[in-house]
Amino acid sequence: MARYRCFIEPRLKPGLPGDRSVLPAAAYRTSFRKVNDAAGVPPKYRDYADRVAHWLKEYTSPGKK
Repeated sequence: MARYRCFIEPRLKPGLPGDRSVLPAAAYRTSFRKVNDAAGVPPKYRDYADRVAHWLKEYTSPGKK
């Protein structure tokens, strides 16, 4: 996943709304083009992105929340 993030992050448009930690996960699920075209997480993948955000918050150390 780390290599994919390094690949996908520069391909996501700057200034997209949403968490920059969650957007690559949405792009992984669909494609970076669809995320860019939708100007964020496409509606079809918002439930998935919400789950990723939830688990990201759960597994992030307390000092970084």
